Amino acid sequence: MKKIAIVSFLFVASIFLNALFAFGEENDAIALKTPRDAVVVHLKYLQSDNFKPDLSAKALKTDGIDAKTAEELAMQLKAIYDGKGFYIVVQNVPDDPDYLDSATGKHIYCPVKSLPKIYLQKYGDKWLYSEETVERIPIIYSKIYPVNMIKLRSKLPAFFNFEIFGLSIFQYLLFVALALVCYLSYALVYRLFKFVVDKSYAKHKYAVVLSGFVGPLTKPIGLIAAVYAAIIALPILSLPVKINSVLSEILYALVPLFITVIFYRLVDLLSGVAEKLAEKTKTKLDDQLVPLGRKILKIAVVVLGAMYVLQSLGVSVTPLLAGVSIGGLAFALAAQDTIKNFFGSITIFADQPFNVGDWVIFSGGEGTVEEIGVRSTRIRTFYDSLLSIPNGKLSDLVIDNMGKRQYRRYSTTIGLTYDSDPDKVEEFVEGLKRIVNENPQTRKDYYQIHVRDFGEKAIEIMLYIFFDVPDWTQELEARHKVIIAALKLAR
Repeated sequence: MKKIAIVSFLFVASIFLNALFAFGEENDAIALKTPRDAVVVHLKYLQSDNFKPDLSAKALKTDGIDAKTAEELAMQLKAIYDGKGFYIVVQNVPDDPDYLDSATGKHIYCPVKSLPKIYLQKYGDKWLYSEETVERIPIIYSKIYPVNMIKLRSKLPAFFNFEIFGLSIFQYLLFVALALVCYLSYALVYRLFKFVVDKSYAKHKYAVVLSGFVGPLTKPIGLIAAVYAAIIALPILSLPVKINSVLSEILYALVPLFITVIFYRLVDLLSGVAEKLAEKTKTKLDDQLVPLGRKILKIAVVVLGAMYVLQSLGVSVTPLLAGVSIGGLAFALAAQDTIKNFFGSITIFADQPFNVGDWVIFSGGEGTVEEIGVRSTRIRTFYDSLLSIPNGKLSDLVIDNMGKRQYRRYSTTIGLTYDSDPDKVEEFVEGLKRIVNENPQTRKDYYQIHVRDFGEKAIEIMLYIFFDVPDWTQELEARHKVIIAALKLAR
Protein backbone atom coordinates (compact mmCIF):
# COMPACT_ATOMS: atom_id res chain seq x y z
CA MET A 1 0.00 0.00 0.00
CA LYS A 2 2.84 2.35 0.82
CA LYS A 3 4.36 1.75 -2.64
CA ILE A 4 1.03 2.50 -4.31
CA ALA A 5 0.66 5.69 -2.28
CA ILE A 6 4.19 6.79 -3.17
CA VAL A 7 3.62 6.15 -6.90
CA SER A 8 0.31 8.01 -6.80
CA PHE A 9 1.93 10.94 -5.04
CA LEU A 10 4.77 11.11 -7.58
CA PHE A 11 2.28 10.92 -10.49
CA VAL A 12 0.17 13.79 -9.13
CA ALA A 13 3.29 15.79 -8.34
CA SER A 14 4.61 15.37 -11.91
CA ILE A 15 1.32 16.56 -13.35
CA PHE A 16 1.34 19.58 -11.05
CA LEU A 17 4.96 20.42 -11.88
CA ASN A 18 4.36 20.06 -15.62
CA ALA A 19 1.37 22.37 -15.37
CA LEU A 20 3.39 24.78 -13.31
CA PHE A 21 6.28 24.78 -15.81
CA ALA A 22 3.88 25.08 -18.73
CA PHE A 23 2.22 28.03 -17.03
CA GLY A 24 5.61 29.57 -16.46
CA GLU A 25 6.61 29.05 -20.10
CA GLU A 26 3.29 30.49 -21.26
CA ASN A 27 3.80 33.54 -19.06
CA ASP A 28 7.28 33.95 -20.51
CA ALA A 29 5.81 33.66 -24.00
CA ILE A 30 3.39 36.49 -23.34
CA ALA A 31 5.83 38.76 -21.59
CA LEU A 32 5.49 41.21 -24.53
CA LYS A 33 8.72 43.03 -23.70
CA THR A 34 9.64 43.76 -27.35
CA PRO A 35 7.81 44.27 -30.66
CA ARG A 36 8.89 40.77 -31.67
CA ASP A 37 7.33 39.28 -28.54
CA ALA A 38 3.97 40.86 -29.42
CA VAL A 39 4.04 39.63 -33.01
CA VAL A 40 5.06 36.12 -31.94
CA VAL A 41 2.34 35.89 -29.30
CA HIS A 42 -0.34 37.09 -31.69
CA LEU A 43 0.56 34.65 -34.47
CA LYS A 44 1.77 31.70 -32.39
CA TYR A 45 -1.53 31.09 -30.61
CA LEU A 46 -3.62 31.24 -33.80
CA GLN A 47 -1.94 28.32 -35.54
CA SER A 48 -4.11 25.28 -36.28
CA ASP A 49 -1.99 23.08 -33.99
CA ASN A 50 -1.83 25.69 -31.22
CA PHE A 51 -5.15 27.52 -31.41
CA LYS A 52 -5.52 29.64 -28.26
CA PRO A 53 -7.17 32.92 -29.32
CA ASP A 54 -7.47 34.03 -25.68
CA LEU A 55 -3.67 34.10 -25.41
CA SER A 56 -3.27 35.64 -28.88
CA ALA A 57 -5.58 38.51 -27.87
CA LYS A 58 -3.14 39.45 -25.10
CA ALA A 59 -0.95 41.06 -27.79
CA LEU A 60 -3.71 43.64 -28.43
CA LYS A 61 -4.55 46.75 -26.41
CA THR A 62 -8.09 45.66 -25.57
CA ASP A 63 -8.83 47.60 -22.36
CA GLY A 64 -12.59 47.81 -21.87
CA ILE A 65 -13.31 45.12 -24.50
CA ASP A 66 -14.82 41.78 -23.51
CA ALA A 67 -12.75 38.62 -23.94
CA LYS A 68 -14.83 37.16 -26.79
CA THR A 69 -14.59 40.36 -28.86
CA ALA A 70 -10.84 40.56 -28.17
CA GLU A 71 -10.37 37.01 -29.45
CA GLU A 72 -12.33 37.82 -32.62
CA LEU A 73 -10.23 40.94 -33.18
CA ALA A 74 -7.04 38.89 -32.89
CA MET A 75 -8.37 36.38 -35.43
CA GLN A 76 -9.48 39.19 -37.76
CA LEU A 77 -6.03 40.77 -37.63
CA LYS A 78 -4.40 37.48 -38.63
CA ALA A 79 -7.03 37.07 -41.38
CA ILE A 80 -6.04 40.51 -42.70
CA TYR A 81 -2.40 39.46 -42.88
CA ASP A 82 -3.25 36.11 -44.47
CA GLY A 83 -5.85 37.45 -46.90
CA LYS A 84 -3.57 40.15 -48.32
CA GLY A 85 -0.56 37.84 -48.37
CA PHE A 86 1.45 39.81 -45.81
CA TYR A 87 3.92 37.20 -44.60
CA ILE A 88 5.68 38.58 -41.54
CA VAL A 89 9.22 37.34 -41.03
CA VAL A 90 9.56 37.29 -37.25
CA GLN A 91 13.36 37.60 -37.40
CA ASN A 92 12.95 40.99 -39.11
CA VAL A 93 10.82 42.38 -36.28
CA PRO A 94 12.87 44.45 -33.79
CA ASP A 95 13.77 42.66 -30.55
CA ASP A 96 14.67 45.84 -28.72
CA PRO A 97 12.48 46.80 -25.71
CA ASP A 98 13.29 50.48 -26.33
CA TYR A 99 12.86 50.45 -30.12
CA LEU A 100 12.21 53.90 -31.63
CA ASP A 101 10.63 54.55 -35.01
CA SER A 102 13.15 56.60 -37.02
CA ALA A 103 10.45 58.66 -38.75
CA THR A 104 8.40 59.68 -35.71
CA GLY A 105 10.88 59.19 -32.87
CA LYS A 106 8.20 57.26 -30.93
CA HIS A 107 8.07 53.77 -29.49
CA ILE A 108 6.01 52.35 -32.35
CA TYR A 109 6.59 49.69 -35.00
CA CYS A 110 4.60 48.95 -38.17
CA PRO A 111 4.92 45.27 -39.24
CA VAL A 112 3.50 45.96 -42.73
CA LYS A 113 4.46 49.27 -44.33
CA SER A 114 1.42 49.25 -46.62
CA LEU A 115 -0.84 49.08 -43.54
CA PRO A 116 0.32 52.13 -41.54
CA LYS A 117 -2.81 52.08 -39.36
CA ILE A 118 -1.82 48.69 -37.95
CA TYR A 119 1.14 49.15 -35.66
CA LEU A 120 2.62 48.14 -32.30
CA GLN A 121 3.11 50.65 -29.51
CA LYS A 122 4.88 50.54 -26.19
CA TYR A 123 2.61 50.90 -23.16
CA GLY A 124 4.67 51.02 -19.97
CA ASP A 125 6.98 48.00 -20.24
CA LYS A 126 4.76 46.12 -22.75
CA TRP A 127 4.51 46.19 -26.51
CA LEU A 128 0.95 45.78 -27.81
CA TYR A 129 -1.03 46.41 -30.99
CA SER A 130 -2.17 49.99 -30.43
CA GLU A 131 -5.65 51.26 -29.54
CA GLU A 132 -5.93 52.79 -33.03
CA THR A 133 -5.09 49.40 -34.53
CA VAL A 134 -7.79 47.70 -32.47
CA GLU A 135 -10.31 50.30 -33.69
CA ARG A 136 -9.24 49.91 -37.33
CA ILE A 137 -9.17 46.08 -37.46
CA PRO A 138 -12.96 45.61 -38.07
CA ILE A 139 -12.95 48.35 -40.75
CA ILE A 140 -10.00 46.88 -42.65
CA TYR A 141 -11.36 43.36 -42.23
CA SER A 142 -14.76 44.31 -43.67
CA LYS A 143 -13.07 45.88 -46.71
CA ILE A 144 -11.07 42.74 -47.42
CA TYR A 145 -13.84 40.27 -46.54
CA PRO A 146 -17.32 41.38 -47.66
CA VAL A 147 -18.57 38.35 -45.70
CA ASN A 148 -17.33 37.51 -42.21
CA MET A 149 -15.50 34.33 -43.15
CA ILE A 150 -14.60 33.50 -39.55
CA LYS A 151 -18.26 33.27 -38.51
CA LEU A 152 -19.32 31.67 -41.78
CA ARG A 153 -16.79 28.82 -41.57
CA SER A 154 -17.68 28.20 -37.93
CA LYS A 155 -21.32 27.62 -38.92
CA LEU A 156 -20.61 25.31 -41.86
CA PRO A 157 -21.34 21.57 -41.56
CA ALA A 158 -18.34 19.40 -40.78
CA PHE A 159 -18.38 17.99 -44.32
CA PHE A 160 -17.35 21.33 -45.84
CA ASN A 161 -14.38 21.59 -43.46
CA PHE A 162 -13.05 18.16 -44.47
CA GLU A 163 -9.55 18.67 -45.88
CA ILE A 164 -8.05 17.16 -49.02
CA PHE A 165 -4.36 17.92 -49.73
CA GLY A 166 -4.39 20.67 -47.09
CA LEU A 167 -7.48 22.49 -48.38
CA SER A 168 -11.07 22.06 -47.24
CA ILE A 169 -13.93 21.15 -49.57
CA PHE A 170 -15.33 24.62 -48.93
CA GLN A 171 -12.10 26.18 -50.26
CA TYR A 172 -12.25 24.05 -53.41
CA LEU A 173 -15.82 25.22 -54.02
CA LEU A 174 -14.74 28.82 -53.50
CA PHE A 175 -11.90 28.32 -55.96
CA VAL A 176 -14.33 27.13 -58.65
CA ALA A 177 -16.59 30.11 -57.92
CA LEU A 178 -13.58 32.48 -58.13
CA ALA A 179 -12.57 31.06 -61.52
CA LEU A 180 -16.13 31.55 -62.78
CA VAL A 181 -16.26 35.14 -61.49
CA CYS A 182 -12.91 35.96 -63.16
CA TYR A 183 -14.06 34.53 -66.49
CA LEU A 184 -17.38 36.40 -66.33
CA SER A 185 -15.53 39.63 -65.47
CA TYR A 186 -13.23 39.16 -68.46
CA ALA A 187 -16.03 38.30 -70.87
CA LEU A 188 -18.32 41.10 -69.72
CA VAL A 189 -15.70 43.87 -69.80
CA TYR A 190 -14.15 42.64 -73.06
CA ARG A 191 -17.47 42.46 -74.90
CA LEU A 192 -18.66 45.76 -73.45
CA PHE A 193 -15.51 47.62 -74.52
CA LYS A 194 -15.53 45.93 -77.92
CA PHE A 195 -19.16 46.94 -78.46
CA VAL A 196 -18.48 50.56 -77.46
CA VAL A 197 -15.34 50.83 -79.59
CA ASP A 198 -16.99 49.14 -82.58
CA LYS A 199 -19.86 51.62 -82.44
CA SER A 200 -17.56 54.60 -82.02
CA TYR A 201 -15.38 53.94 -85.07
CA ALA A 202 -17.96 52.24 -87.34
CA LYS A 203 -18.44 55.38 -89.45
CA HIS A 204 -14.90 56.65 -89.06
CA LYS A 205 -12.88 57.18 -92.23
CA TYR A 206 -10.13 54.99 -90.77
CA ALA A 207 -12.49 52.17 -89.79
CA VAL A 208 -10.49 49.63 -91.80
CA VAL A 209 -7.32 50.47 -89.88
CA LEU A 210 -9.02 50.63 -86.48
CA SER A 211 -10.87 47.33 -86.88
CA GLY A 212 -7.60 45.39 -86.84
CA PHE A 213 -6.68 46.72 -83.40
CA VAL A 214 -10.00 46.47 -81.53
CA GLY A 215 -9.50 42.89 -80.41
CA PRO A 216 -5.83 43.25 -79.39
CA LEU A 217 -6.68 46.40 -77.39
CA THR A 218 -9.86 45.28 -75.62
CA LYS A 219 -8.71 41.79 -74.61
CA PRO A 220 -6.05 43.07 -72.16
CA ILE A 221 -8.69 45.37 -70.66
CA GLY A 222 -10.89 42.34 -70.03
CA LEU A 223 -7.92 40.51 -68.50
CA ILE A 224 -7.28 43.44 -66.14
CA ALA A 225 -10.90 43.19 -64.97
CA ALA A 226 -10.40 39.44 -64.36
CA VAL A 227 -7.20 40.10 -62.38
CA TYR A 228 -8.90 42.70 -60.17
CA ALA A 229 -11.75 40.27 -59.55
CA ALA A 230 -9.15 37.68 -58.47
CA ILE A 231 -7.39 40.22 -56.21
CA ILE A 232 -10.67 41.09 -54.49
CA ALA A 233 -11.79 37.48 -54.11
CA LEU A 234 -8.42 35.90 -53.22
CA PRO A 235 -8.65 36.56 -49.45
CA ILE A 236 -11.98 34.68 -49.30
CA LEU A 237 -10.17 31.46 -50.26
CA SER A 238 -8.33 31.60 -46.91
CA LEU A 239 -5.20 30.05 -48.38
CA PRO A 240 -1.99 29.77 -46.35
CA VAL A 241 -0.27 33.11 -46.02
CA LYS A 242 2.82 32.06 -48.00
CA ILE A 243 0.68 30.95 -50.96
CA ASN A 244 -1.41 34.12 -50.72
CA SER A 245 1.76 36.20 -50.67
CA VAL A 246 3.06 34.64 -53.90
CA LEU A 247 -0.34 34.79 -55.63
CA SER A 248 -0.85 38.42 -54.58
CA GLU A 249 2.53 39.44 -56.00
CA ILE A 250 1.77 37.67 -59.28
CA LEU A 251 -1.70 39.22 -59.57
CA TYR A 252 -0.48 42.72 -58.76
CA ALA A 253 2.33 42.31 -61.32
CA LEU A 254 -0.14 41.22 -64.01
CA VAL A 255 -1.95 44.57 -63.89
CA PRO A 256 1.01 46.72 -65.09
CA LEU A 257 1.93 43.91 -67.49
CA PHE A 258 -1.47 44.04 -69.21
CA ILE A 259 -1.40 47.86 -69.15
CA THR A 260 1.97 47.69 -70.90
CA VAL A 261 0.47 45.38 -73.53
CA ILE A 262 -2.39 47.87 -74.04
CA PHE A 263 -0.02 50.79 -74.61
CA TYR A 264 2.23 48.64 -76.81
CA ARG A 265 -0.70 47.80 -79.06
CA LEU A 266 -1.96 51.36 -78.87
CA VAL A 267 1.33 52.44 -80.44
CA ASP A 268 0.55 50.13 -83.38
CA LEU A 269 -2.92 51.65 -83.65
CA LEU A 270 -1.64 55.24 -83.62
CA SER A 271 1.15 54.47 -86.08
CA GLY A 272 -1.36 52.75 -88.39
CA VAL A 273 -3.49 55.90 -88.47
CA ALA A 274 -0.36 58.05 -88.86
CA GLU A 275 0.74 55.97 -91.85
CA LYS A 276 -2.60 56.59 -93.54
CA LEU A 277 -2.27 60.31 -92.90
CA ALA A 278 1.32 60.29 -94.16
CA GLU A 279 0.23 58.71 -97.44
CA LYS A 280 -1.89 61.79 -98.18
CA THR A 281 0.97 64.27 -97.76
CA LYS A 282 3.41 65.20 -100.51
CA THR A 283 6.50 65.13 -98.30
CA LYS A 284 8.19 61.83 -97.55
CA LEU A 285 9.56 62.96 -94.18
CA ASP A 286 6.49 61.80 -92.28
CA ASP A 287 6.66 58.42 -94.09
CA GLN A 288 10.11 57.97 -92.55
CA LEU A 289 9.27 59.37 -89.13
CA VAL A 290 6.28 57.07 -88.53
CA PRO A 291 8.31 53.79 -88.47
CA LEU A 292 11.06 55.44 -86.40
CA GLY A 293 8.52 56.92 -83.96
CA ARG A 294 6.84 53.53 -83.62
CA LYS A 295 10.13 51.85 -82.67
CA ILE A 296 11.08 54.56 -80.15
CA LEU A 297 7.63 54.55 -78.50
CA LYS A 298 7.59 50.76 -78.27
CA ILE A 299 11.01 50.72 -76.60
CA ALA A 300 9.87 53.40 -74.12
CA VAL A 301 6.64 51.48 -73.35
CA VAL A 302 8.51 48.21 -72.78
CA VAL A 303 11.15 49.83 -70.53
CA LEU A 304 8.60 51.72 -68.40
CA GLY A 305 6.32 48.68 -68.25
CA ALA A 306 9.18 46.44 -67.12
CA MET A 307 10.03 48.91 -64.35
CA TYR A 308 6.43 48.94 -63.08
CA VAL A 309 6.23 45.14 -63.21
CA LEU A 310 9.46 44.83 -61.22
CA GLN A 311 8.18 47.37 -58.70
CA SER A 312 4.96 45.37 -58.33
CA LEU A 313 7.04 42.26 -57.63
CA GLY A 314 8.76 44.07 -54.78
CA VAL A 315 11.99 44.75 -56.65
CA SER A 316 13.33 48.20 -55.81
CA VAL A 317 13.82 50.17 -59.01
CA THR A 318 15.80 52.99 -57.35
CA PRO A 319 19.08 51.02 -57.03
CA LEU A 320 18.59 49.88 -60.63
CA LEU A 321 18.26 53.47 -61.82
CA ALA A 322 21.24 54.46 -59.70
CA GLY A 323 23.24 51.63 -61.23
CA VAL A 324 22.24 52.80 -64.68
CA SER A 325 23.40 56.33 -63.84
CA ILE A 326 26.72 55.12 -62.46
CA GLY A 327 27.24 52.83 -65.42
CA GLY A 328 26.19 55.51 -67.88
CA LEU A 329 29.74 56.64 -68.58
CA ALA A 330 30.99 53.09 -69.08
CA PHE A 331 28.02 52.36 -71.32
CA ALA A 332 28.67 55.51 -73.36
CA LEU A 333 32.31 54.53 -73.86
CA ALA A 334 31.37 50.99 -74.85
CA ALA A 335 28.59 52.15 -77.17
CA GLN A 336 30.34 55.00 -78.97
CA ASP A 337 29.41 53.61 -82.38
CA THR A 338 25.78 53.11 -81.35
CA ILE A 339 25.52 56.68 -80.06
CA LYS A 340 27.23 57.98 -83.20
CA ASN A 341 24.74 56.07 -85.35
CA PHE A 342 21.83 57.45 -83.32
CA PHE A 343 22.97 61.04 -83.82
CA GLY A 344 23.63 60.19 -87.45
CA SER A 345 19.96 59.22 -87.69
CA ILE A 346 18.96 62.57 -86.20
CA THR A 347 21.19 64.34 -88.74
CA ILE A 348 19.65 62.42 -91.63
CA PHE A 349 16.12 63.22 -90.48
CA ALA A 350 16.97 66.87 -89.88
CA ASP A 351 18.86 67.52 -93.14
CA GLN A 352 16.85 65.05 -95.26
CA PRO A 353 19.66 64.29 -97.74
CA PHE A 354 17.41 61.48 -99.03
CA ASN A 355 14.02 59.90 -98.43
CA VAL A 356 12.65 56.40 -98.64
CA GLY A 357 12.37 55.49 -102.33
CA ASP A 358 15.18 57.80 -103.52
CA TRP A 359 17.92 56.55 -105.83
CA VAL A 360 21.23 57.51 -104.21
CA ILE A 361 24.85 57.19 -105.30
CA PHE A 362 27.60 57.22 -102.68
CA SER A 363 31.12 56.04 -102.16
CA GLY A 364 30.83 52.28 -102.16
CA GLY A 365 27.62 51.74 -104.07
CA GLU A 366 24.25 52.96 -105.23
CA GLY A 367 20.65 51.86 -104.94
CA THR A 368 17.17 52.73 -103.72
CA VAL A 369 16.59 53.68 -100.07
CA GLU A 370 14.23 51.14 -98.46
CA GLU A 371 14.31 52.05 -94.78
CA ILE A 372 15.89 54.65 -92.51
CA GLY A 373 16.24 53.13 -89.05
CA VAL A 374 17.53 54.27 -85.67
CA ARG A 375 20.93 52.63 -86.18
CA SER A 376 21.30 52.08 -89.92
CA THR A 377 19.83 52.75 -93.36
CA ARG A 378 18.96 49.91 -95.73
CA ILE A 379 19.59 50.43 -99.44
CA ARG A 380 18.44 48.01 -102.14
CA THR A 381 21.07 47.85 -104.89
CA PHE A 382 20.29 47.34 -108.57
CA TYR A 383 21.60 43.78 -108.14
CA ASP A 384 18.72 43.29 -105.68
CA SER A 385 21.13 42.89 -102.76
CA LEU A 386 20.53 44.80 -99.54
CA LEU A 387 23.12 47.16 -98.07
CA SER A 388 22.89 48.04 -94.39
CA ILE A 389 24.97 51.15 -93.72
CA PRO A 390 25.41 52.64 -90.20
CA ASN A 391 23.87 56.10 -90.07
CA GLY A 392 26.94 57.52 -88.36
CA LYS A 393 29.04 56.55 -91.37
CA LEU A 394 26.40 57.44 -93.96
CA SER A 395 25.97 60.95 -92.57
CA ASP A 396 29.67 61.63 -93.26
CA LEU A 397 29.57 60.43 -96.89
CA VAL A 398 29.06 62.55 -100.01
CA ILE A 399 25.68 61.38 -101.33
CA ASP A 400 24.43 62.06 -104.83
CA ASN A 401 20.66 61.87 -104.53
CA MET A 402 19.33 61.04 -107.95
CA GLY A 403 15.85 60.90 -106.49
CA LYS A 404 15.87 64.66 -105.85
CA ARG A 405 16.09 65.44 -109.56
CA GLN A 406 13.16 67.25 -111.13
CA TYR A 407 14.51 66.52 -114.63
CA ARG A 408 16.43 63.49 -115.89
CA ARG A 409 19.05 64.24 -118.50
CA TYR A 410 19.46 62.28 -121.71
CA SER A 411 22.54 63.02 -123.85
CA THR A 412 23.53 61.16 -127.02
CA THR A 413 25.05 61.65 -130.48
CA ILE A 414 23.29 60.77 -133.74
CA GLY A 415 25.51 60.10 -136.74
CA LEU A 416 24.51 60.92 -140.33
CA THR A 417 26.56 59.77 -143.31
CA TYR A 418 28.69 62.34 -145.15
CA ASP A 419 26.68 61.92 -148.38
CA SER A 420 23.58 63.33 -146.65
CA ASP A 421 21.97 66.41 -148.23
CA PRO A 422 22.67 69.50 -146.03
CA ASP A 423 19.06 70.63 -146.41
CA LYS A 424 17.86 67.22 -145.27
CA VAL A 425 20.25 67.38 -142.31
CA GLU A 426 18.79 70.77 -141.36
CA GLU A 427 15.28 69.38 -141.77
CA PHE A 428 16.20 66.39 -139.59
CA VAL A 429 17.48 68.67 -136.78
CA GLU A 430 14.28 70.72 -136.85
CA GLY A 431 12.25 67.50 -136.78
CA LEU A 432 14.06 66.39 -133.64
CA LYS A 433 13.18 69.70 -131.99
CA ARG A 434 9.52 69.16 -132.88
CA ILE A 435 9.65 65.68 -131.30
CA VAL A 436 10.93 67.21 -128.07
CA ASN A 437 8.37 70.02 -128.05
CA GLU A 438 5.46 67.67 -128.74
CA ASN A 439 6.43 65.07 -126.13
CA PRO A 440 4.54 65.69 -122.82
CA GLN A 441 7.38 64.17 -120.77
CA THR A 442 10.24 66.42 -121.96
CA ARG A 443 11.48 69.76 -120.68
CA LYS A 444 10.57 72.50 -123.15
CA ASP A 445 12.47 75.51 -121.80
CA TYR A 446 15.91 74.02 -122.15
CA TYR A 447 17.40 71.51 -124.59
CA GLN A 448 20.27 71.41 -127.12
CA ILE A 449 19.86 69.83 -130.57
CA HIS A 450 22.54 70.89 -133.07
CA VAL A 451 24.99 69.63 -135.66
CA ARG A 452 27.97 69.41 -133.37
CA ASP A 453 30.99 68.19 -135.35
CA PHE A 454 32.52 66.24 -138.20
CA GLY A 455 33.12 62.79 -136.81
CA GLU A 456 35.54 60.21 -138.13
CA LYS A 457 32.80 58.31 -139.93
CA ALA A 458 29.68 60.54 -139.79
CA ILE A 459 28.25 63.98 -139.23
CA GLU A 460 27.52 64.20 -135.47
CA ILE A 461 24.25 65.67 -134.21
CA MET A 462 24.05 66.36 -130.48
CA LEU A 463 20.78 65.42 -128.76
CA TYR A 464 20.80 66.90 -125.22
CA ILE A 465 17.36 66.85 -123.57
CA PHE A 466 15.67 66.41 -120.17
CA PHE A 467 12.71 64.25 -119.13
CA ASP A 468 10.22 65.43 -116.50
CA VAL A 469 9.40 62.02 -114.95
CA PRO A 470 9.35 60.77 -111.32
CA ASP A 471 11.34 57.52 -111.62
CA TRP A 472 13.74 55.50 -113.72
CA THR A 473 11.05 53.27 -115.26
CA GLN A 474 9.15 56.23 -116.70
CA GLU A 475 12.44 57.75 -117.82
CA LEU A 476 13.20 54.64 -119.88
CA GLU A 477 9.70 54.69 -121.35
CA ALA A 478 10.02 58.37 -122.33
CA ARG A 479 13.50 57.78 -123.80
CA HIS A 480 12.09 54.84 -125.79
CA LYS A 481 9.40 57.06 -127.35
CA VAL A 482 11.94 59.76 -128.34
CA ILE A 483 14.34 57.25 -129.92
CA ILE A 484 11.57 55.52 -131.93
CA ALA A 485 10.26 58.92 -133.12
CA ALA A 486 13.82 59.90 -134.18
CA LEU A 487 14.21 56.65 -136.13
CA LYS A 488 10.93 57.22 -137.94
CA LEU A 489 11.99 60.80 -138.72
CA ALA A 490 15.32 59.59 -140.10
CA ARG A 491 13.59 57.21 -142.52
